[in-house]
Amino acid sequence: MLYLAICYENGEGTEKSLEKAFYWYQKAAENGEKEAMFNLASSYYNNYDVEKMEQNTEKAFYWYQKAAENGYERAMFNLANIYYWKWNRKEFRTSLLLVPTSSRKWLY
Repeated sequence: MLYLAICYENGEGTEKSLEKAFYWYQKAAENGEKEAMFNLASSYYNNYDVEKMEQNTEKAFYWYQKAAENGYERAMFNLANIYYWKWNRKEFRTSLLLVPTSSRKWLY
């Protein structure tokens, strides 16, 4: 399901369709695929919510958190960024705890 979503998102081997990519990312995420969780969160965060076509920070946060709980480091980094830019910059130090030490190099 994940690779099908990636093909639809990039138009590889098929016609590009963000709607179909979103659908398959959602299915794969619901089945526990952490990369799909990350890509679905990124879709919500980057305005690909095909139902509303608007940014949905809460859904993005939910799926980034699920991916982070499954060990996906890029999701941990994006969670820290959401804390910093969207919610409360004072909480940024706390949000760094979400990012493993090995991934903190991305912050500098």
